[in-house]
Amino acid sequence: MSLKDLDCGKVKKLKDIQKEGKYIDPSGANNPRDRKLVSCLQTHYKSKLGIEEKYNELEYIINTHFPEYKEDELLYKALCECCKEKELYKKSTNDFREILTTQRARFLECVQKRINIGV
Repeated sequence: MSLKDLDCGKVKKLKDIQKEGKYIDPSGANNPRDRKLVSCLQTHYKSKLGIEEKYNELEYIINTHFPEYKEDELLYKALCECCKEKELYKKSTNDFREILTTQRARFLECVQKRINIGV
């Protein structure tokens, strides 16, 4: 199942979004551009030495930006909706928006907006 097929109404926790199990970002630690992006399915990355390291991108975002909502299902529904939305603008040809902001900034803005309105 892909992100676009997720029923966000049924999402209650992070594992509901990351159902597919372990996803390894092959360039996470080595790619300076990576900090501007969001990988909703990433649970691991390869280090410079090629060693697999645990790193859950959404878990990091939750702990860093939304810790007060960690126990609230609303957060996970918002993350789900924003992950699905991100897939759409990731494929967008609107390069002007990319110049003005990063994918990560838009994602965080999306999550905060959805939390504020109750998804």
